[in-house]
Amino acid sequence: DQAAPVAAEAPGEDLGNSRRRGSRRRRERDAV
Repeated sequence: DQAAPVAAEAPGEDLGNSRRRGSRRRRERDAV
């Protein structure tokens, strides 16, 4: 999570930015 701050902009931003942008994770999950 915190070890990959760069992933925040990557497609896996939900992994590193999940706690900060929980909505993003829920949004991508809903789209799948």
